[in-house]
Amino acid sequence: MPYKALSECIKCQNKSRVKDATMRNAVNAYHQEQALPANMQRGARKIAEYFGIAKQWRTIVNRYNGGQSMQEAHEAQQNLTPAEE
Repeated sequence: MPYKALSECIKCQNKSRVKDATMRNAVNAYHQEQALPANMQRGARKIAEYFGIAKQWRTIVNRYNGGQSMQEAHEAQQNLTPAEE
């Protein structure tokens, strides 16, 4: 039986999840770099280039310093929990 095509909304949600996972991996890599001695550290720009998100290096630094993603910031405003969705 053939599968139905995904709606644009589902495609966008999947793309967002992949983007968020990439950002989390980049932030984790940046966190590990900060534990190294200063002369051996790579900067946020190099890590962003490595993960293919070169223009979002500042987001990596902000998330490292405790910033939240848009989804995390608006979780309290949602009517349904993620499990109910």
